[in-house]
Amino acid sequence: MDIKIPEPLKVEHEELHAELVALTKAPGEVGEAARGVATLLHPHFVKEEEYALPPLGLLVAVAQGRVAPDMREVLAMTERLQIREKLTDGIQQLAADREYAIKPVNIVVPTLQVGK
Repeated sequence: MDIKIPEPLKVEHEELHAELVALTKAPGEVGEAARGVATLLHPHFVKEEEYALPPLGLLVAVAQGRVAPDMREVLAMTERLQIREKLTDGIQQLAADREYAIKPVNIVVPTLQVGK
């Protein structure tokens, strides 16, 4: 079965990525911060598209009771999400130890003015 990311999520993901890429080209601290965020987020974007977002493409069918045996392949994707959650919990526990504390990153986010 070809499990696809729902189109609205795919478009939103692409727009978010494009906005971040544009910010990486900004001069000064904004560009520097954006490049740091982009470096951290790129692997995250790839993993989301690989196994986090595709299972959402089955939600409508499952909600309507249209379940097929070939949908089982999504279980491998959701299992990876569970492992990731366990890793995140472990990292947070490690970060709680002062000896291994993770330093926060300052991110500059420009304020947008909305016209009246």
